[in-house]
Amino acid sequence: MDGAMGRQRAVVCSAPHFLSACLLVAGTDRVMTLPRQLAARAAEHFPLRLLELPFRAKGFSIGLHWLSTRDRDREHAAMRAFILSTLSASSQ
Repeated sequence: MDGAMGRQRAVVCSAPHFLSACLLVAGTDRVMTLPRQLAARAAEHFPLRLLELPFRAKGFSIGLHWLSTRDRDREHAAMRAFILSTLSASSQ
């Protein structure tokens, strides 16, 4: 994103999670970028204005992390499989 449209961004802060970022930008003139579906859901709960990017953004990857003690937990494995299948279905 840096340098897009001949402008430089000024990072004021960064947040470890998108919900924190929503709280930081809600009701201000600050911006953040989120995947469209996630932004639409966040806007249901925060006073956010959704705009399209004026340029094509690079893709991103999503990772799942869990404690190794849960590797053989059947319920946990089922939840991970559900999350992955849901993400795969929504990206098609």
